[in-house]
Amino acid sequence: MSNRDSNFMFHSILEVEALETFIAPEWEDVLSNIIANRMRDNGNRCLIVKGMPDHIHVLYKHSGNMENLLDLFNLIKDETSDWINSKLQGDRFLWKNFIPIFALDDFIGGQYYEKINRQRELHKQYAFYEEYKMIIEDSVLFDS
Repeated sequence: MSNRDSNFMFHSILEVEALETFIAPEWEDVLSNIIANRMRDNGNRCLIVKGMPDHIHVLYKHSGNMENLLDLFNLIKDETSDWINSKLQGDRFLWKNFIPIFALDDFIGGQYYEKINRQRELHKQYAFYEEYKMIIEDSVLFDS
């Protein structure tokens, strides 16, 4: 991604693959720290990592290329899956293969910081896929 795009925030969502396995509340802080630290270790500015039992939101600034970002998220998914599976008794935890990457301008990105921070409260009003639709509507589309 070129320097002209560096003023954008990016928002990605990691979704749990199977409905039978969930992110336990007692793991949430450690899991968020693993994700945030891996993002920072790879040169990204991680703004917030927070989620629900079936998905995690990551809001960050990224100035590298998108291929490296996809590789980073695959590394994060592998590392966190291994960590979660070490906590489970018999179940197998997996993330969905699809990783959406939404570009948000600074104004919308600031609003999403607040929305991500209030996930539990928001999901009392909106189902995940309603939230997902709103994110798509707020995102920036890049034209080649």
